[in-house]
Amino acid sequence: DLISVTSDMTLAPASVAYIVTDEDAFVVSNTGTFGRTESTTEMALPAGGSNLFDLSSVLQDGAFLRGTSVGDGSTSETITTLDGEVVSEQTTSSGQTTVAFSIDAAGVDLSGDVADNVFNMTIPEAFPFPIEGAIEQAVVGYTFPLLPSEEEQDVAMRLDLRDLTISDSLWALFDPAGELPRDPATINIDLAGKVISDIDWLNFATLEAQLDQPVPPIAPTRVTINEVLVSAVGASAQGSGEFTLDMSDMETIPGFPRPEGDALLQVEGANGLIDRLVSLGLIGPEEAGMARLGMGFVARATGSDAFETALEVNGEGHVMVNGQRMR
Repeated sequence: DLISVTSDMTLAPASVAYIVTDEDAFVVSNTGTFGRTESTTEMALPAGGSNLFDLSSVLQDGAFLRGTSVGDGSTSETITTLDGEVVSEQTTSSGQTTVAFSIDAAGVDLSGDVADNVFNMTIPEAFPFPIEGAIEQAVVGYTFPLLPSEEEQDVAMRLDLRDLTISDSLWALFDPAGELPRDPATINIDLAGKVISDIDWLNFATLEAQLDQPVPPIAPTRVTINEVLVSAVGASAQGSGEFTLDMSDMETIPGFPRPEGDALLQVEGANGLIDRLVSLGLIGPEEAGMARLGMGFVARATGSDAFETALEVNGEGHVMVNGQRMR
């Protein structure tokens, strides 16, 4: 009972240029280039036609929209002027870009992967120097349900910025003496989970009323921390873990669903970073001492300037840190 359509499209390298003006003498000019792009899209719709005001039923009947796109990269330059004076100038470039998406009864699944990102921005009135930087690879992803269900549904979020660098002029703002290591930074947030959702996101006429309820219409039942990683200025912190959440128990931990599970946090280079921040004058000796005291209270040493914290919450709501009961 479905009609399926599959399309394959290839776009040759192209360039674009346009100018936008308004009555206040603002002028925005943009030029850009786009590399070869190949896309594939697959769609299935009910054979008898679809009601745009009842898209939930369409998905429940098996309709879907899926696609992927791979491009060779792009460049862009945007200049904004006011009365002939440059307000801002921005240039960006990127390497291969991959985008994938899926919309069906299971929900929305989006992902993007962009390599070799370079950016440069100049705002003369705000900054006397250009804001420059690069990201070797940027990955984003989201998964969330669209239809209500009494069963658990998947949710996920990912943000991964690998080898982030900024220009020396930006470093010089807060570290003119070069005290901090300037190695590329990495930030990765990779979370997943399960929820029970009563929201029909495609019922636009009642969506506001669905969200405006005294009891949250979305109940998280499981949270999985695949990885949370921050690595920069000579230090790193990496965590992972998994917890189940009992929404029927909001009293064991007042105002919060009772969690059960464990997590592990590993930190390296923290003391070295504290020393550098004191040397820069960004924190004082008292703040440094408090930071070290707090770290010693909840973390155990695993090596030279390396620590870890093991957190466990049991079924009775007891909180254990490195085997010691804290609650």
